[in-house]
Amino acid sequence: MTKAVLDLAKALINATLLLAALCLFLGWQLFSSVESLTDQLVSTRDNLSSVYQGITELRAEVGQIRSAIASGRAIDTQLAERLDAIEMRISDAQVTMAAQLATIDQTAIAAAEAFAASLVRSLAEAFGQG
Repeated sequence: MTKAVLDLAKALINATLLLAALCLFLGWQLFSSVESLTDQLVSTRDNLSSVYQGITELRAEVGQIRSAIASGRAIDTQLAERLDAIEMRISDAQVTMAAQLATIDQTAIAAAEAFAASLVRSLAEAFGQG
């Protein structure tokens, strides 16, 4: 009877240690996925801030054109060329922002899928051995 109780206690300790190791491993996987996602989002944020800076510059240029029009100093051809350039830059900014938003969505989905796959694989390995 004492041997059975000791064996049961050993099995309980062994199972507890296995569960603790599994929790530590899954936590490590989670933090590594979060770190990867954070790095990608920081990169995306930096790209979006450069787009924001470009839009700010465009607004300043539009203000200059408006003041030139108000004072009557603008020559029609110069004004048309500047407005065409602004339209192209705005179009480029819109394309860049759309691409960045798509990248953010893809990054979040990829990170979630990678974490889920890692979790399933880890659980399968842990319970497959038991």
